[in-house]
Amino acid sequence: MDTGIINLLEELKTDIKEIKTSQNKISTDIIELKSNQNKIVNQIDLLKLVQSTSNSDDSISMKSVETAILKMESNTNKFNNKLSILESIIINNWKELLELKGFE
Repeated sequence: MDTGIINLLEELKTDIKEIKTSQNKISTDIIELKSNQNKIVNQIDLLKLVQSTSNSDDSISMKSVETAILKMESNTNKFNNKLSILESIIINNWKELLELKGFE
């Protein structure tokens, strides 16, 4: 086999290992983010429960709960957007590597 081809294959092998390492780290981060999202969803559910069972005369407390729910839902939406970006980065990294190495 041609030395140039062997070198390219070795380089490709190294690049793939680096991408897999990065992908594993991103996957770990995604798992952690999903866990945090589940915690936020549970907190939102708890706040909604508190809101539904609290005394209706306590309007200051109710406003605080409503504000907290809105903030948590906003944070959840931001998380989902970041998660989508991370997933796109993984896909694009693989595509770019394959294109750089002459695979389409």
